[in-house]
Amino acid sequence: MAIRTTNNIYISDRLKEKLTNTRNNKFTFVHAPVGYGKTIVIRNYLRNAAYDVKWMNCDTTKELFWNEFCEVIAEACDVDAAPLIECGFPKDIKDAMHAADYIATLEFRQKLMFVFDNYNVIDGPIINKFFFLLRDNDDVEMNAIFITGNHLDPYSLKLIVRNWVNYINDDDFSLHAEDIRTYFRNNGITITRAQASELYAVSRGWPIIVSFQLMQYKESHNFNITSRANTFINNEIFFSMPADEKMFLVKMSAFESFTLAQAAAWNDMSMELAKSYIEDNIFVRYNSIDRVYSMNPLIRKYLEKDFNDIPVAERNSMFSSVGDLYNETGNFFEAVSCYHRAGVYQKMFTAKSDLNRLFPYVIKANKPVFLAAAHNYFKIADKGDYEFAIALVIIMFLYNENPLSKELMETMKSDIEADESLSESQRDSKIADLTYVDAFLHFGEYSRGGRKLDSIINKKPRSSGRLYDGIPFGYGTPSMLMLYHNEPGRADSEIKFMEDIAPLYYRLTDGHGKGFEIAAKAELLYLRGDIEGAEILSLKAMYVADSRNQISVFLAANLILTRISLFTGDALSFAGRMEFFGKKAAQAGNQEHMYSRMIELCRGYMYALIGSKDRIPSWLKDDRTIENNSNFITLAFANIVYGRFLLLDEQYHHMQAVSGQFIGIAEAASYTVSKIYTYIYIAISNFKTGNEQKAVYFLDIAVGLSYSDMICMPFVENYSMLEPIFNMMHFSSEKAPFIKNIKKINRNYDRSVRAIAKSYDESSNYGLTARESDVAKLAARRLSNKEIADVLCIAESTVKSTMKLVFRKLGINARAELEKYF
Repeated sequence: MAIRTTNNIYISDRLKEKLTNTRNNKFTFVHAPVGYGKTIVIRNYLRNAAYDVKWMNCDTTKELFWNEFCEVIAEACDVDAAPLIECGFPKDIKDAMHAADYIATLEFRQKLMFVFDNYNVIDGPIINKFFFLLRDNDDVEMNAIFITGNHLDPYSLKLIVRNWVNYINDDDFSLHAEDIRTYFRNNGITITRAQASELYAVSRGWPIIVSFQLMQYKESHNFNITSRANTFINNEIFFSMPADEKMFLVKMSAFESFTLAQAAAWNDMSMELAKSYIEDNIFVRYNSIDRVYSMNPLIRKYLEKDFNDIPVAERNSMFSSVGDLYNETGNFFEAVSCYHRAGVYQKMFTAKSDLNRLFPYVIKANKPVFLAAAHNYFKIADKGDYEFAIALVIIMFLYNENPLSKELMETMKSDIEADESLSESQRDSKIADLTYVDAFLHFGEYSRGGRKLDSIINKKPRSSGRLYDGIPFGYGTPSMLMLYHNEPGRADSEIKFMEDIAPLYYRLTDGHGKGFEIAAKAELLYLRGDIEGAEILSLKAMYVADSRNQISVFLAANLILTRISLFTGDALSFAGRMEFFGKKAAQAGNQEHMYSRMIELCRGYMYALIGSKDRIPSWLKDDRTIENNSNFITLAFANIVYGRFLLLDEQYHHMQAVSGQFIGIAEAASYTVSKIYTYIYIAISNFKTGNEQKAVYFLDIAVGLSYSDMICMPFVENYSMLEPIFNMMHFSSEKAPFIKNIKKINRNYDRSVRAIAKSYDESSNYGLTARESDVAKLAARRLSNKEIADVLCIAESTVKSTMKLVFRKLGINARAELEKYF
């Protein structure tokens, strides 16, 4: 990772460490595309080397390269170059062995460091064998650095995988978000973490592109580098690329990721030919965890125009065909996306859909796809079996498109009643399904929801109640109370309504969400400071939830118990509870991905409470990534974590900037608990920026939302920052007991938090289980999945699934990033 600044070259600490390893390893492979600063970095690093550096540019013929190499060797050994030159560039193993044996007889005056730049021009199995024969001979006093921009041959890859050579790749050269901030700061420009994250999302850390971003900002105070980037990509990458290879990439640029089979089908070619195109292009990367290929996003963006030049009818036909392929293999969201791009919405509704498989994709980035599908329901003739249509009702609710959700439901009910292709029992069952969905979506309106549930249960035939079967209760929100506490002063009556309706809901759904009302009551007790009562009910909620495998409720109860461990200062229990999140989710089998974000919310919240901001998942540290990775229901809880992070990171002005968004989300969903936390955060940020009057005003609002329900813990958790504001306030006799209770509960809380934070820092494995930690540590040492499986005596498929979890928990995207942790 290196780019020129005004006076120097910027090199990260992790790249410096890799460069240091060139001294201890006879051979180093430097492998990255154009624009990563490979040559600049190596030249700069070797400028003051203690040994004789011989730089050779291999961008020539093999014969000229060989002659120059032989002359360097001869000079270093005070011998005639002719005998070695006569050996010729090795054409087979025999030639390679002969030349290597001859060099082994020579006596070097001093150790040489060869740098073979553009090595990809002469790269091949025979010349590689020659060099590695030299490497394995201790009598040959030479180190070598091979700089290449193309894919490595299998022999070199084998040596890299086995850690027999030092390996520096594009991940090492890339600039992470913090590197980008430092690089800009070194050039006199200060940018925020959010801006750095945005720049990284565009550049993926490609150094030359980041330098373009800096130049553009200096010139015009914006980061639009489209023109510069396109010129560079055209001249350096595509100018000399064969037309058929470029067209392959043009077509594949339509997808963020793809399998080999999909690439072959999309281009109407054999798997072997598709594989050759993929493996010949260094900008196409393989993700061994998800088993898909992906293209550098800037390359995709550059190829967008060429893709759009393909005739519309041909493009639509391609998307429709690939959609069919996705549908056949059970990748329903991918199929829906292709059908959307092809404009063939009819296929969406007649394909066999599954709400459980669609749920993980209900995030902001995918809203246009689902929204278009919902609007097209009213235009298509064949509604299929209504499964996808009913799923859209729920999905529109998750996107807070409530009027459209209601319109879909009402229109669908009329369509079902008029559909002559359905039998009477099928018709009744579909209507019952819609009624069930309506009741579930309006669960917070307790009396109405209860009547709806009661009407379904009394119907014969009735809804199967399995629409939500595999979806986390609460849609992944780890706070049951937050979901259903809507009116200040009515928390107890709201819990009572939940307790009354829960049996009806469980009867209809065969126990979906079992124990949620117990978890909600336990959380209310905890927020009041009733630790003993909260613990008893949380354990009961876990037991009840476990009896019906309701993992989301179990995790919500475990979060309360983790908070209790923090409250009591029980470090051993805290560490165990934090690890328990992952253990429980692992029991979900192939639905584990459903709970990954929920676990990150739980752990992120606890990390925020103990002040361990570096361990908070990266997506929870930026409002854009939060919005892109959350559905509308979980957004309010994610904002609680993010707001606390902003305070820990002293980003007080940014907290004020996003406060309106926080309040808007909480108001739209009527989440009282979320509003309490938000007003507390706004009060603190105003106080920290010198606006004491506003701090008092907003803290008073938070108290007003809390005191009648005696919800104390949000204030206790933030008391160290709130105390000076409280000291400026005077409370009425009605609120004074509430404030007194907060101070009473807080007496031991801060001390417990400090003890837990210290203990957890010393013992934590970053929230990974023992198995996940073992796998991650081996992966950080660059072992392949197969090698890890052999070492741990587990299946390779287990390694792949475990690595996927490790990536999600640590908030990383590449194996190279594991080195920051292990």
